[in-house]
Amino acid sequence: MDATDLAYAGIAKQAELIAAGEVSSRELVDIYLERIARFNPKLNAFRVVFEERARMEADQADARRGAGGESSQRPLLGVPIAVKDEQDVAGEVTTCGTNAYGEPAKADAEIVRRARAAGAIVIGLAVLAVAALVTLGRQVRVSLTIAVAAIGLVLVAGAAAGYRLQGHYLRGRYAYQPNVSYLAKVWALFRTVHNARVGVVGTFGGFFSYPMYGLDVSNRVTYVAQRGPHGSFTPIAACARWRTQVNADHLNYLITTPARDPWRPDVLTPSPETRWTTTDPAATPVFTERALGQPIVVFRLNGPLDVARCPQR
Repeated sequence: MDATDLAYAGIAKQAELIAAGEVSSRELVDIYLERIARFNPKLNAFRVVFEERARMEADQADARRGAGGESSQRPLLGVPIAVKDEQDVAGEVTTCGTNAYGEPAKADAEIVRRARAAGAIVIGLAVLAVAALVTLGRQVRVSLTIAVAAIGLVLVAGAAAGYRLQGHYLRGRYAYQPNVSYLAKVWALFRTVHNARVGVVGTFGGFFSYPMYGLDVSNRVTYVAQRGPHGSFTPIAACARWRTQVNADHLNYLITTPARDPWRPDVLTPSPETRWTTTDPAATPVFTERALGQPIVVFRLNGPLDVARCPQR
């Protein structure tokens, strides 16, 4: 497996390769650090990179694994991860993509603590852009000047009110706000869903699926499609194959959304997966919304879908 394949292998496969001794933690960390150094100047994906610390922790993980016995107790031993800049990492400021932040965090956030306890290596803090919130809104034509001014007013108002924007965000994140997005009620629904396996289909929802992980990030979210090389996805073209994949993913919830071409964001294409799912008695719709006339449906799955009873058309 070459360096590119390793980088795209995913955390589970990387942990498996490290445990089997097919790649060392140091080799994997160096691959990511090289890619960050090469691409980050253009992408600005990382706010902070813990280069020396990550290499030191990788060497320590390789030494522990060589001593034996610890891999079974720490399933992510030596696997590098990035933490989004909304989760506390001890000793670092948590900016949430703004300049309205306080002192460095005194302790890791719970999800970071658990990842470290499992042996993961925090390689850096990934950028969280407040400006991206504008793109989550309904597709309306707003001038760039107005959008920038609105962001500025939000930040100025927060500073004038004298509260930490970070704390306000963390308390209210994903709570329903009208006119933010057609997905806003879906995000709010998953504030109270925990430890669930959630499937998403349709690029309209797939691009903005992060809130489906829940407030405690305990849900497992997957994009339901035919998987290809380097993390690519291809839509599933037949009902029977669709239901087979849904069953293989062992989902508790399934969210079907329209397809959206990023070059024509005002046009949504209906997803056949909604019809393929709603006709099965094991799928119970618990929420329905329409985005530009196309359905968004949240299903609660009560068992496997019947592959043999797909609708004919």
